[in-house]
Amino acid sequence: PLKPHEADDARDACSKFVYAKLFDWIVSKVNASMVLDQAKFKTIGILDIFGFEIFELNSFEQLCINYTNEKLQQHFNAHTFKMEEQLYKDEKIEFVHIPFIDNDPILKLIEDRPYGILNLCDEETRVPEGADDKFLEKLKTAQKDSEHFFTDVRYGKASFMLVHYAGTVAYDTTGFLEKNRDTLTLDLLEMVQTSSFQFLAGIFSKTGSSDDTRQRKQTLAQQFKLQLRELMKTLNLTEPHYIRCVKPNDDKAPLHFVSRNCHEQLTYSGVFEAVKIRKSGYPFRLKHQAFVERYACLTGQQAPKNVRGCDSILQYMQFNQENVKMGSTMVLYRAEEHRKLELDRSIIKEQEGLDQWLQDLCKKDPNSMEDASPYYEELSKAVQRANQFNLHSPVSEQARSLLEAFIEARIDPETNAVMEEAFNSRDEDQLRYACDLADQYGYRTRLCRDCKKLRDHIIRINEESVKAKDTLEDKPMEVCLQAADKCQMSTENIEHFRWMFTLGPDKYLQEQMRAAVRLKDMGRQIRLSIRLKALFFKQSESFFVLRNFSKLKTSEDWAAEKFIKLSADKLKQGQMKWTKDSIHSSLVDLPSGSANKQLRKDAVTSFKNLQVYMGDRKASKQQAFNKTVAIDILTKGLTTPRLRDEIFVQLIKQIQSNTNGGSKQKGWDFMILALNCFPPEKDFENYLEVFLKNHAPAKERYILALHTIIFSTDRKFSVPTGAEYDQIIAGKDIHHPEFSDRPPPGAPSWQDILGNWEDREDDVEMVFTSQHNRGGGPVIAYQPKNTTGALADAARPEAKEVGWGIAPAQEVDDSAFLNYTGPWVEQMDAESGWPYYENTETGESTWDKPDGFP
Repeated sequence: PLKPHEADDARDACSKFVYAKLFDWIVSKVNASMVLDQAKFKTIGILDIFGFEIFELNSFEQLCINYTNEKLQQHFNAHTFKMEEQLYKDEKIEFVHIPFIDNDPILKLIEDRPYGILNLCDEETRVPEGADDKFLEKLKTAQKDSEHFFTDVRYGKASFMLVHYAGTVAYDTTGFLEKNRDTLTLDLLEMVQTSSFQFLAGIFSKTGSSDDTRQRKQTLAQQFKLQLRELMKTLNLTEPHYIRCVKPNDDKAPLHFVSRNCHEQLTYSGVFEAVKIRKSGYPFRLKHQAFVERYACLTGQQAPKNVRGCDSILQYMQFNQENVKMGSTMVLYRAEEHRKLELDRSIIKEQEGLDQWLQDLCKKDPNSMEDASPYYEELSKAVQRANQFNLHSPVSEQARSLLEAFIEARIDPETNAVMEEAFNSRDEDQLRYACDLADQYGYRTRLCRDCKKLRDHIIRINEESVKAKDTLEDKPMEVCLQAADKCQMSTENIEHFRWMFTLGPDKYLQEQMRAAVRLKDMGRQIRLSIRLKALFFKQSESFFVLRNFSKLKTSEDWAAEKFIKLSADKLKQGQMKWTKDSIHSSLVDLPSGSANKQLRKDAVTSFKNLQVYMGDRKASKQQAFNKTVAIDILTKGLTTPRLRDEIFVQLIKQIQSNTNGGSKQKGWDFMILALNCFPPEKDFENYLEVFLKNHAPAKERYILALHTIIFSTDRKFSVPTGAEYDQIIAGKDIHHPEFSDRPPPGAPSWQDILGNWEDREDDVEMVFTSQHNRGGGPVIAYQPKNTTGALADAARPEAKEVGWGIAPAQEVDDSAFLNYTGPWVEQMDAESGWPYYENTETGESTWDKPDGFP
């Protein structure tokens, strides 16, 4: 009798053997059903392998799974890196070696004899009284010098660590030997072989007992290595393609990507290196003969199918020589060159097919046909296709002339007169009416098409003119006027713009100001105020020199305020010049009386602190840092508005006549700090702006800061923080977006009206119907292309008579034409060089070939 735990093990072993036999039976049946009668055949196989596993508890099963992944990674490395580099060597092409994670050492550690992990496990499994702990001790001794093996007591005494390509894994050896034995006792084997369930007895038939016995003598590690060796042997006979599956998160949650998880998996699996070698290498290659056979059509000349022929094609294409390499047997090139080669070749082949199609159509006589409508329908499709590929061969021009003559002959004189009158009028309403009439009867003459283009262009000009009339902004008015003049049209709005540009600068800005006030655009009002101010300064700047500032003390009064003075003249002359000495009194008039004594004292103290900041006076221990001194002065100016003009005037004094470059720069630094902190008093603004305009090293920056602080309506003034202080000194001021006069990012809405209306693309596509027009001929109805807004309204007129309508686009039967004329076109991805498909009508794109695409 067995002990309880031995009985549990025997039960589990039996279940595992039954599962294994059942799995083998299913695989054999599937393989047998897929075998072909012929001796040799090609297959496409899919190997869906379990991923790398790292759990809290990893045992023998995880070792086998991760061993498999190491083998597959080695296979990936061999094909992606080693074989790629070997190809460059064989073709005698210089290349830069891309370092990658080589996992040969970890594979040897697992599978090599005699000291590999699996071999030592087999050895300990077979010896009498073999145990998991003895196996681990032998493993430690054998692999003590390996860089990929170590132990860590934090994971348990029975554990060892392996450094895999995908990360470090701790394996618990508890139960390793029992799992490796993989044995089934004879009595259990006899039980299933004699089972009353015939299917179970059949898969454990006694005919294969010798093989089963021999297999049972093999350990699980031996069986696994043998099966893995056979798998790799099969894979090495194939041309492999890899799909890397990335586990985005540990919670199996949808649409949730953990960046670190994804990055680690891509790093450890060598994907980044694979992309790098593809981008730095030459992923597209053809044998010399195949290259000439495929691309000789690009030159239009015969070329020898050798290196000289390849060279002639490459010279014609004028490729960057760094992106194309001529190997001893192949031409190797990169994605961009591949895309260009394929695109040019597809165009040439398309044009050749179009030429043949048009030639066949031109040989036919529509006058001999009972119903010529199908002929002209096919001709219109062929001409449209030729237009798409910019084909201008003699036969394509002949086809265009045939189609144009047919279209021109369909229109009746009455409608044609309406179209001519509308075209010459340049009037939107007349053009709308004429185009609706042409739509109603399906006319597509050149005049009709020109009227539609002109109508759409004038609609856009009028739309933009309405917007420009509201704002009276410079560029929109200018563009609308230019566009209107170019197409010889005139409206009330256009003439208003013309009148605006005849005004003088002051009147012009005043009109714009009225528009900004009407729209309640505060930001623009401020910007226009600044422009008006600049215009005012241009005429009256000389008045706002500092000596005319009413609050600035005269030099005589200022000098007289000093009780003890050696030279009054020297004091007077130096009032507004740099000095290393302190000042005895404020430079501007401050309120008198005992109540304002502290204010006057603060003015003198602020000057001393300013000298310290600029390096003109020695700092005290409390003033060790310039930032501290600056913040003290700024705080005083912010909390005491009457002191602000005094601080600005003191700055001007210490900047003027200052021959010390470092000190002067410090003065300008403090000026910009002050302008980012508080504004000057209202009656001093113009004087400060004129000084900045004439003396500041980068006047635009200082004047913008002044305007920002003056005109901010919702900004709370504050002393800069430490980070803001550093930002301002580094040249990044605290600006408000409403003071920027630059246009918003992105293309302006009026950009499209700058072009010529004749260059506009036709807004319709021809579709023939069985209806008849006023002249008795077949209708050439048409469907609008993608249009929106006013253009959509103009292009989709409502039918006014019974029997008229826009015919739906007809599906093109590939068997009827040489070329596909649907909305899908094949493009080439520049990065990968792979083709994708784009719908020219909807903008949709897909990697999968659309239904019906040839």
